[in-house]
Amino acid sequence: ELFEHLLIAEFRLLCSYLKPDWDIFYYQTASGNEIDLIIETGSDDLFAIEIKSAVDLSRVNLTAEIALLEEMHATKRIVLSQDPVKKQISKNVQALHWREGLNEIFGSESDLSATPAPRRTLIAKATPSKPAIREKPKS
Repeated sequence: ELFEHLLIAEFRLLCSYLKPDWDIFYYQTASGNEIDLIIETGSDDLFAIEIKSAVDLSRVNLTAEIALLEEMHATKRIVLSQDPVKKQISKNVQALHWREGLNEIFGSESDLSATPAPRRTLIAKATPSKPAIREKPKS
């Protein structure tokens, strides 16, 4: 569950930062089955995404999740996990490593670690009597 929450938080962050017009939901049936993420892009694209923490999806029973994903009228139906092997797990459902999934959905912009940090200029040095260093963002 922690992995699922972490990835949902990452999707929320990327949507707010890169795609603020996209909407994120989850879907739950009356019987309690759910799809972790539904993303409406504002265009004709609709992503249905199930998240699993498994490192090897071949050891996970995905029957209920695949059936629910197959029922969705989404343009992309994806299972994201830690499994490094890309798989077509049913006619319309693809399994991807979570990073590859982020790249497929958000493009190369999804790697925020590649974004350079803002440069800073040192204004004052720390001394024993003045331990704090103030920094000012460089314009």
